[in-house]
Amino acid sequence: MDDLRTRIDAPGLRGPYAISRRSLLAGSLAAGASLMASGDPAVIWSRLAAGERATGFSEVSRAFVDAFCDTFIPDTDTPGAKSAGVPQFIELLITSTPHASAVTEFEANIALISRDLEERGHAPFAQLTPPQRETVLAPFDHAAITATSEKPYYGTYVSLRVLTALGYYTSREGASEELRYEPVPGRYDADIPMDPAARAFSNTNV
Repeated sequence: MDDLRTRIDAPGLRGPYAISRRSLLAGSLAAGASLMASGDPAVIWSRLAAGERATGFSEVSRAFVDAFCDTFIPDTDTPGAKSAGVPQFIELLITSTPHASAVTEFEANIALISRDLEERGHAPFAQLTPPQRETVLAPFDHAAITATSEKPYYGTYVSLRVLTALGYYTSREGASEELRYEPVPGRYDADIPMDPAARAFSNTNV
């Protein structure tokens, strides 16, 4: 499967199930605004940089979130979500929410997601090879996004997807390596050709 930063599909599922990095970033940041009751991304990253880590997550949940982040935005010529520390970002954000049941509900739904994917892949998701994870995840991802209300844990999956993109594109690696870092934009050109492979700009370097 191609890098999920350019499309989300799998062998046999190519075609309409594609997404650009720009639409992933824009949609995820917009949706992520409703998930930020526990603080903005810069604050979470600052706390992580100071050495703070979340507590209360099970090793099973951690393993799944690690594997998901590594699959959703893998390493390419730039670091992916796992390498950027997005799993730790997600854990700290979830545990920082003012809702006391947030961690319990999140972990319960992660267990259901893991079980669904294990049935599809005939092995725990975290134990699958990267190509196997991609093949198993693509149809699940499609179902969760197009029929979110059908299963209660689909909503948690969509939130996990959003937070992975939000965390990645506000991380140092995502904001200054994956995006073209330019602290002071250059001249304004009203109409220039757009290369489909062009990367968006960022002036964030956390």
